[in-house]
Amino acid sequence: MQAMAAVYEEAAFCRIRTTMLSIAQHVARKSAWIWPKWQSLPVAALDMVAAQAVLYTLSTRLTTPEGSEVIVAWLQALQLSQIASDRLLQSVWDTQQNLDFWRNRLRAGSHGSFMLLARGPTGFVSDVLAALHFRPKKSSGSASDRIQERIVALELLSTHLAEALSAVHKAADLLRQALVVSAALSPAFRPQQQPPQEELVACSAVSGCLMSTAAALQQLEQQVAQQQQTPAPPQLAPAAAPATVTAESRAAAPVSQAGLQQQVARVCHLLHIPAQLLTSNRGHGNAGAALAAASTLAAQLGPLVHVPHWAHMPSAMQRHWIKYSAAAGIGACAGWFLYKHSRLAGSQDLDIWTNAAVTAVKGAWADHVVSPLLIVRDELFKTFRDRPSIVSSAEFEADKQSLLRMLAEFQRDHPEVVAAVAPSSNAMSSSNTAATATSPHYDGSAIPEPSAATNSGGSSSSSGLLAVDAPDIDAVNQG
Repeated sequence: MQAMAAVYEEAAFCRIRTTMLSIAQHVARKSAWIWPKWQSLPVAALDMVAAQAVLYTLSTRLTTPEGSEVIVAWLQALQLSQIASDRLLQSVWDTQQNLDFWRNRLRAGSHGSFMLLARGPTGFVSDVLAALHFRPKKSSGSASDRIQERIVALELLSTHLAEALSAVHKAADLLRQALVVSAALSPAFRPQQQPPQEELVACSAVSGCLMSTAAALQQLEQQVAQQQQTPAPPQLAPAAAPATVTAESRAAAPVSQAGLQQQVARVCHLLHIPAQLLTSNRGHGNAGAALAAASTLAAQLGPLVHVPHWAHMPSAMQRHWIKYSAAAGIGACAGWFLYKHSRLAGSQDLDIWTNAAVTAVKGAWADHVVSPLLIVRDELFKTFRDRPSIVSSAEFEADKQSLLRMLAEFQRDHPEVVAAVAPSSNAMSSSNTAATATSPHYDGSAIPEPSAATNSGGSSSSSGLLAVDAPDIDAVNQG
């Protein structure tokens, strides 16, 4: 049983390991699509739709094996043009970012303090040693001159990159000429041993694109090397390339398949990429997949020309290295202080301080927050708590009888007030009776007269209650 359990555990472990390995391989394959952050721009407006249309037309016209080789070379030329365009755009973006930074820095002022303190500890130490004559100065000008020097260098580099980018797009536009079937070729230039006219036109267009791209990239390398005062890399082939592909040049100098592959290898060398990474699909290829692979590769490789390290803008860490160093020093001192007063060093001070702080916070919370809120709550709800419940009818009658007795005692104690108020009360009663008789809702029934019992000072004194109004009471109080 134990042997069987061990076998089952080993099998389960193998399945888990195989599953994890498959997941890792899947993530590795998909990471190439997650990695790039750069949004590529179609070179010469040859996006997926336009490139696929050209590729489909070539596939329908070039049906021979040599034509299939031309189609593969066309796809490779499209990929190389897209890679060159994307990497040059990244270089232009990087250069422009640094150029904008130094321009803003020149307008902001405080050039001396910035160049001394805001270029990192390495630049600070280098400037201090140069000021103390322990090492030669790299630049004899002022801080403003050093910033202006960086601006000029970046402007020149931006110009070179823009020219190379324009040349690459013009070269990629030659790929559209693969669809043009020139009717100007005379029969003398079309012998039987020459390839068909469509294949010749497509091959010449691809060759012109590759040659123009290589010439633009090689000229850019020479300009950058001259600007940085470094020797230029060795040339693989002459830099001359035709800007347009004419019928005479195609007829006079036909390009072979081996020549196309040499030109592809030359452009790959100038772009610093291996030729094996390009699409090698035979026959009917997929232009969308080729362009997507080119954009991914360009994003992974990064800019084609990097900004010189001495002209690169300092990072946020370098600009604020003094603040970060001070914060790190304060943090180190605080950590050492806590360690010395903690249990790690055999001290109970940290525990005592923590308990005292917690007790103080609890006391302050209870005294200054909880107690005032309770007092306010009691004041707000005291009236509602002290209010009696709803009175019954018996209690209401008792209160009414008590009020009537008080009024009767008042009339007995002050007869002169009753005698003075009686005429006005009778007049008010007669006026009320007349108003009732003249009312449109009066039906002609007799109006009851007040009884004699109510006028006496007996137990029922409702007439006295009606007779005594607020003005008479005020007169009595004044008397």
